[in-house]
Amino acid sequence: MNSTKKFSVVIPNSIEKLIKKYPFFVQSKFKDTIERFEKGERVDIIKKHGSDNEYRIRIGRYRIILIKTKTTEFYVSDFGPRENIYGFII
Repeated sequence: MNSTKKFSVVIPNSIEKLIKKYPFFVQSKFKDTIERFEKGERVDIIKKHGSDNEYRIRIGRYRIILIKTKTTEFYVSDFGPRENIYGFII
């Protein structure tokens, strides 16, 4: 199996600390989704409205917010439940 990365995702220490506060299954899904994205596999990603370089990846009720820094490099800027990321009141 070829494990060549199509994209590179930078996860800052602050986001890694934030992820460790969530249950193990959420941490596992986050890691799995980032690995699949880096390999170029299909994930639920869309460009955020009104932005040229911001994207979101959906993992159930959780969201990963990415900022595209280079052609194939992304920076994780936020992670959390949908209602916290977008500021919705549910």
